[in-house]
Amino acid sequence: MEWNAKESASFFESREYIDTCLVPIIPLSFDHDGKDCGNSSEYIFRISKQIENQFKGRILLTPPLTYFKSSTQEFNNQVLEEWCKQFEQSNFNYQVYISSDLDWKPIVEEKGYTFIWLPALPML
Repeated sequence: MEWNAKESASFFESREYIDTCLVPIIPLSFDHDGKDCGNSSEYIFRISKQIENQFKGRILLTPPLTYFKSSTQEFNNQVLEEWCKQFEQSNFNYQVYISSDLDWKPIVEEKGYTFIWLPALPML
């Protein structure tokens, strides 16, 4: 299920069956690497949609955790900490994070969650 107007109603009706959240981690930059960030964002979003379609009714595809490429690792750690806490409080047994930025791997795995790294493929 996706977190949107239509499917959020279904989410709350079948909440007990949905134990996994899939969180795309998306970079944002307005500098020289902005085009690469846009490509990475689109690629990760498309893969995330395919995973959600495959596991519809068992997984929640959340809105992306979006961060500025220039953010410090400490800041990213704090942001991720809050996301993890909210999902834990909402009884998601499994949290899966997906990104083309390998810098997130140690941050996510340190918290005991699954991280999927996919190198971005050119979308153009």
